Amino acid sequence: AQEVKGIGFRTADQIAMSLGLERNHDERLTAGVDFALLQISQAGHCCVPEDILVKEAAKLLLVEPGEIALHVSALIAGNSLCVEDFHGMTLIYPRHLYYAEKRVAERLLLLKDRAKQAPNEDYDGIVAKWESRSGITLAEAQHEAVLSSLMHGVLVLTGGPGTGKTTVVRGMLAVLEAQGFKILLGAPTGRAAKRLSEATEREAITVHRLLESTGGTEGAPLFMRNEDHPLEADVVIIDEVSMMDISLMNSFLLAIPDGCRVILVGDVDQLPAVGPGSVLKDIIRSATVPVVRLTEVFRQAGESMIVINAHQINRGMLPDFSSSIDFQFAEINDSDAVAQAIVSLCCDQLPKEGFNVSYDVQVLAPMHRLVCGVENLNKLLQEALNPDADGKTAIVGANQILREGDKIMQMKNNYTKGVYNGDIGFITGIDHGRVAVRYPEQDVIYERGEVEELHLAYAMSVHKSQGSEYPVVIMPLISGHYMMLQRNLLYTAVTRAKQRVILLGSKAALNTALSNDRTKRRYSLLAERLVGEEL
Repeated sequence: AQEVKGIGFRTADQIAMSLGLERNHDERLTAGVDFALLQISQAGHCCVPEDILVKEAAKLLLVEPGEIALHVSALIAGNSLCVEDFHGMTLIYPRHLYYAEKRVAERLLLLKDRAKQAPNEDYDGIVAKWESRSGITLAEAQHEAVLSSLMHGVLVLTGGPGTGKTTVVRGMLAVLEAQGFKILLGAPTGRAAKRLSEATEREAITVHRLLESTGGTEGAPLFMRNEDHPLEADVVIIDEVSMMDISLMNSFLLAIPDGCRVILVGDVDQLPAVGPGSVLKDIIRSATVPVVRLTEVFRQAGESMIVINAHQINRGMLPDFSSSIDFQFAEINDSDAVAQAIVSLCCDQLPKEGFNVSYDVQVLAPMHRLVCGVENLNKLLQEALNPDADGKTAIVGANQILREGDKIMQMKNNYTKGVYNGDIGFITGIDHGRVAVRYPEQDVIYERGEVEELHLAYAMSVHKSQGSEYPVVIMPLISGHYMMLQRNLLYTAVTRAKQRVILLGSKAALNTALSNDRTKRRYSLLAERLVGEEL
């Protein structure tokens, strides 16, 4: 049912039932199980215990769980689904995620021992020479990381803000280039790639561009670069790896030639990828590839309250709001008042201070619903920043009106147009249902049926902000969002800001976020596969 463009499973199911399809028809049961698995993977899981899948599908289809269990067994027997038995738990996988997870483990274990040897094996001397030439003295962990880049086929570098990941990556580039290695740089999003490029003064592109995307669909992208046509490189460095899901990591590793080094850089304490898997966390947890974790915050970064408070938050401690303008908390206990205060900041206070609200300021909300959720804040901010006016064209979408001049976000990967989930642009024109959008790299025209891929972006979810930086971040903290008030969500939000963080809401909501470090474990066996557990 998901294959019918524009028709969800529930609508297709209603139509089929009204045409007389039996409730327990095999095709209906298969579609229902597939849809339940799709929802489970959209929640971040690669697999799911059989009993949970049966319960979810039975609820969806209004069919007895026993009947669903029999049908799931038949789908496994017919190779439509994959299964692993793990410590007495039966885990069900969609086929593509099962093979993606297996291949990621296989490729990492293969690549870590196959690195092309560096011509000069005086590794300490190479690093010392770079330090002397660049006038940089690396801290112990930083030195270990640069050294490790010369020694290992796969390396993970992780650390929070201000710990010097950028300095380390620059050092890695210098010593690896000095060995004559060809290096490619990438990141999961255009914004993260741009930041990497600015930090290293070298070209960095998205993983999709690196792999030469040629289209395909959301679940099955097509890439020119693969096992048969691998990347031409001796080293590939990817930043913001916490954002990579299992499918993208699989496509990436399949395109790495034997002997090529892979360096994965990211902050493991941030939110995991929107898609299935906790790839970076699982690789680190497996302890099967070398990992360098940077923990020391350096003096220059330590002068920023954003960096200091981000580390406080990560430890579950209350941020310091007393000493500077760059990290503020406005205690407002009424949700409507919080929403109005956000509008006032964007329309009045911040523009007076010289900030261009469209480009410099991003509102990040923990959830989509309620007064201080993404949906309502977007409506309020659109009305305040880009109101309806004579001669201004508009188009009505499902739950929103899009106007010429609006700040928007691409909500899913569109491989044909070369725009990806999370890309931000501005509407430059609307004509007969067609919408023109200006992105930093290109202008794109959307036909009437494609407009649903766009969403207002004055406010966005914290998840959608990953890999980006903004001069100013504004975040509501209200108790109504308690379901999503987690420490790693707050940490991810504040680490998006370069100059100022403004939190508005209740102290109770802030304390809930700080104390809640129970991040939901995602169902995946990547770490276990890397360790070589019997499955």
